[in-house]
Amino acid sequence: MTVSDTIHIPTDPTALADLLVSTPTNHWWDLQQTLAAQLGDKRAEGLFDAAENQALHHLNITAARQELQQALRDALDGVQRAAGSLGELTSNEIYDVEYADGAQGADLRALLADAGLLLRSAHAINQLITRDQ
Repeated sequence: MTVSDTIHIPTDPTALADLLVSTPTNHWWDLQQTLAAQLGDKRAEGLFDAAENQALHHLNITAARQELQQALRDALDGVQRAAGSLGELTSNEIYDVEYADGAQGADLRALLADAGLLLRSAHAINQLITRDQ
């Protein structure tokens, strides 16, 4: 007896897609077989295909959102590392005159600060979009 034998499989494509999303993909076949026993092969096949497409679309969106979140974190980490390196170059201990005294060094500091602000803003906007997911 499988897990899917103990539950009634929804016959609405959206509800079935929600069930698929919450079920490990290695159990989808069992759900499809239970649905076929419930509705008959032909009807179950069409319903399952529609629900599977919705579920896969949802899973692809989730994966892409996670990738975006990680990319934003990585970018912010990179900017913070660059700002730290610039801080070392301009410290009294190292004091690279080209970075410490030149206008280009000041520009670089300002650009890194702006990049950090923009990345933190992008991260916050992304959180607003995904917070209820």
